[in-house]
Amino acid sequence: TTNKTKPVINGTATVAAGEKLTVTVNGATYTVVPDSNGNWSIDTATATPTSGTLGTFVDGTSYPVTATVTDAAGNSATDTSTNELKIDTTPPATPTVISLVTKTNAPTVTGTVNLAAGDTLAVTINGVTYTTANGLTITGNNWSVTLPTTADGTYAVTATVRDSAGNTASDTTSNELVIDTTAPAAPTVSPQLTNNTKPTVTGTVTLGAGETLAVTINGTTYTTANGLSISGGNWSVTLPTTAEGTYSVTATVTDAAGNSTSDATTGELVIDTTAPAPTIAVNDVTLDNVLNAAEAGANVTITGTTTGTQNGDTVTLVINGKTFTGTVNGLGNFSISVPGSDLAADSDTTIAASVSTTDAAGNTGTGLDTQAYTVDAVAPNLSVTSVADDTGASATDKITQDNTLTIKGTTEPGAKRSEEHTSELQSQFRISYAVFCLKK
Repeated sequence: TTNKTKPVINGTATVAAGEKLTVTVNGATYTVVPDSNGNWSIDTATATPTSGTLGTFVDGTSYPVTATVTDAAGNSATDTSTNELKIDTTPPATPTVISLVTKTNAPTVTGTVNLAAGDTLAVTINGVTYTTANGLTITGNNWSVTLPTTADGTYAVTATVRDSAGNTASDTTSNELVIDTTAPAAPTVSPQLTNNTKPTVTGTVTLGAGETLAVTINGTTYTTANGLSISGGNWSVTLPTTAEGTYSVTATVTDAAGNSTSDATTGELVIDTTAPAPTIAVNDVTLDNVLNAAEAGANVTITGTTTGTQNGDTVTLVINGKTFTGTVNGLGNFSISVPGSDLAADSDTTIAASVSTTDAAGNTGTGLDTQAYTVDAVAPNLSVTSVADDTGASATDKITQDNTLTIKGTTEPGAKRSEEHTSELQSQFRISYAVFCLKK
């Protein structure tokens, strides 16, 4: 069988002295002289028939080749075979190579093949041709070759089927094998502290050709098929309702070869819905917590303390229906100047105080306090009832020889003496008196 349309025909014969060998094929007869070993050959493309005309060989047709030895007496002997020559220019079925991108340096390369009777398969990879004699395995319509250790790179795999006529067919693909052991670039996860129970988690990623990203949060893995969005070099996932807690977010990039790289951080997501619980305490409005007339006529500084607050948090005081604000300092204290007149005019003589603080997650808490006080802006009544001692002829003429006088009087219950004075009058008598004010 041959794929040549002007084939070379070969055979053997034993031709004695005086004998002649003739070969007839496709209408032409050739006289042939064998070599010393009895082998003979006719190249139909160049040989000249001794008789007849060589017809055209048709693909798929079998032709008898008749070899005859004739001696000098005219006796002859002819070969006993028939249809020895078949023209076949049809290539065999084309094999395939299954593309493989792998991180294994000793991969198994595979493909498919449909071998007819007499067909053979050879696979060439990285300069080595594999057959069933040196590593190629064929099972059914599938073939495989396991390579020795091979460096990273891209390799063409050529699978070729050859039939008995010499026709060949090779796979039509190229660069089917890619060995890649290099891990992709690591993605990142942006840390987040939030009071949102449906937060959007974000990060960055640089995806090469064939690379994919998966993000795992709270036991669920998100891809672009179920909620992961990738835009440019940024990714995001909006979570369903999620309980308070700290969660690790694992972002993993995997390339076509199976190499993967994950972000290097942990505990990136903190959901905190618990509001802070600050406290506030207002000090006495004055030293004795009583607003007197002088204090009512000036500004009064209201002070106090807080806990669970931050420097700069706002303190609000409501006095006489008016709002006054100040800020907490780094020690948790506050000081707010208010008009004493508003303290005096407040109908319930009570300060309503509040402080609000917001934590890093965005939760806001408020602390409340009240401070009652007393207003006494009226001076106490003071009257002189007698001057003692009045001595001499008359005890009521207010003429006395005693140079020390005692002046007596009355004031309101609860009044306290604040000053005591002694005066010399014309160096002849002394007046002692007390100044009282009402301290309630």
